[in-house]
Amino acid sequence: MKLSLKPKNWWLIIKRQSGLIRTRLIAAFLAILIIPGSIIGYFSYDTARDEVREKIINGTESSLQLVESNTAQFINRSMMNLNTLTDVINRYSLDNEQEIVREFMDYFVSSNAELVDVTIGLEDGSFIGTPTSDESAYDPREETWYTSALESQEISISNVVQSTVDDEWVVRLSQPLANQQGVVQLAVSLSPLAESVKATKLGDTGTMAILDSAGHIATGTGFIFDAGEIGQGVNFDIRTGNASNEEVSITNVDLGMPTQLFEITESTSGWTVTGLIALSDYNVAAAPILKTVLAVLGISILLGFLLLFFTVRSITVPLKKLSKSTRNIRDGNLNEQVEIKRKDEIGLLAEDFNDMTNSLRTVVKDVKSASDLLSGSSASIKLSTEETTRAVEDVVNTIQETAETATSGVEATEETAGAVGNMADGIQSIADSVQIIVETVNKTDKDVGKGSETITNVREQMDKILEAVQESSNMIVELSALSNEAINMNSAIGDIAQQTNLLSLNASIEAARSGEHGRGFAVVANEILKLSDQSKEVAEGIDSTIMKMIHIVERATETMRGNVHNQLNQGLRISEEAASAFTNIEESTQQIVQQIQDISGVTENITEGTQLVVENINKLEKVTKMSADSAHTTSASAEEQMAAMQEIASASEQLADMANTLEDLVKRFKL
Repeated sequence: MKLSLKPKNWWLIIKRQSGLIRTRLIAAFLAILIIPGSIIGYFSYDTARDEVREKIINGTESSLQLVESNTAQFINRSMMNLNTLTDVINRYSLDNEQEIVREFMDYFVSSNAELVDVTIGLEDGSFIGTPTSDESAYDPREETWYTSALESQEISISNVVQSTVDDEWVVRLSQPLANQQGVVQLAVSLSPLAESVKATKLGDTGTMAILDSAGHIATGTGFIFDAGEIGQGVNFDIRTGNASNEEVSITNVDLGMPTQLFEITESTSGWTVTGLIALSDYNVAAAPILKTVLAVLGISILLGFLLLFFTVRSITVPLKKLSKSTRNIRDGNLNEQVEIKRKDEIGLLAEDFNDMTNSLRTVVKDVKSASDLLSGSSASIKLSTEETTRAVEDVVNTIQETAETATSGVEATEETAGAVGNMADGIQSIADSVQIIVETVNKTDKDVGKGSETITNVREQMDKILEAVQESSNMIVELSALSNEAINMNSAIGDIAQQTNLLSLNASIEAARSGEHGRGFAVVANEILKLSDQSKEVAEGIDSTIMKMIHIVERATETMRGNVHNQLNQGLRISEEAASAFTNIEESTQQIVQQIQDISGVTENITEGTQLVVENINKLEKVTKMSADSAHTTSASAEEQMAAMQEIASASEQLADMANTLEDLVKRFKL
């Protein structure tokens, strides 16, 4: 079964949808997004395309000016070489010194890498150097370079030609010699110029060419050259005649496609530097920008649609929930809640709606509760009134008994106040005694501190004695060392005495050999022998005395290191133990003082508490008397309250009727 809608129904649907907030939001958002985006994209692309075109033109002009400058440098350098060569050749006679000129020409060509060959054409038809054509029938006077140089009487620059030496493309520069001897021709290779031109590019498909005065290609670079369609020496005369040597001229030409021709002339040679760029290259260069603009616009529209979808949905869905909840509340369902967790205006509206529902539900619940309470309270009040009447009668009886008990309590309170006063006096006596003990202990603590200081002074004095004993021990050790030196000196004296003895024996022997002449020398030898014996005896005595001295020094050293050190160390140990004992006594005394101070504080607190108890008992005595007086007054008030209970019972019946009416009204709502 197919459903079909009449045109009228379609119109009604469209009319109804167009009035919705959702439809208006979609239309406004699309208008804001697409129209400004399209306008901005179009003008951005148009501006970017013009800027790209301007940059390409400026870059091409700069490239042509650079190549023109390189060409001028190449021509000027070649002319300088020709002038140098001509000046040197003019110094020689070509009739008598041709060999010297030939050697110089060979040297000049070998020392300049750009030069291919050098030729001198003489006026008699002979030549010096490399011929520029077939040598068998070569006559330089028939060459263009020869005739043009003679006609201009200055440097002549030829068109590009191929060298007869190695078929390399060259340009020939010629200049007449002095005294009409002939013409000098210099063939310069175009390779250096071609290398510098190849480093220059005109975009991706642009072409640059240097044309001689006849329109032949000297060198070039670009798409056409890379494809091999043209090369050096080819006639490529695309010049328009508008070129100058001051600035680049631009002309629109048709070379199979719309193209812009850039031209600038090199003034010295008359060569023209040309550049070709197809107009379509500008659009190709700007195509990435167009693609980027379209991509950005498309992404923006897509993101806008997504944002629009979620934005509209975030508005319409909560509104539908609010509409549904409103209808439910209209039907009496007060439990309806809208679940929208947002912080915007719709979220605030949902919160206000929920708060309104909660408030309404709370009011109805309160009314229902109040009606229930009124219904129950009316019955309860009636029962409570009857019970209260009976309770009042019991209260009267109880108050009378309380009055009698209060009278007895007054007497007991007076006796308690006296006992507590006596106890307070005893506690005050204890506090005074504790204060005296605290003062005594503080004095003892000071005496203990003084004893500790005295022990510390004794220990310091023992340390000083120990240092003095250590110095004495060191002095005895030094004395022992000196004794050892004395022993060494005494040994030296003994050695001297022994040597003297041997010397006297030798002298006696020599005196005996000398006979009568050696008697006097023998007497001297005997005296030396006696002196040697005496020295030996004295040395032995000194040695014995020094040995005794060393023995005594060693005993003194052992005594200093043994008994004295031990006694001093023991004295230091006893001093340290005494200091430690005094420290412990001082700490114990401080603890006792702290404990006694704590006891004193507790005693003071007890004294203050006792005084408070006495004051409270006195107040209690007054209150008890007042209670006895009030008991009689309360008995009279109870009788008045019984009369009021009867009036409350009448009012409770009226409340019960009101509660029934409220309950009927609340039953309309669902809670």
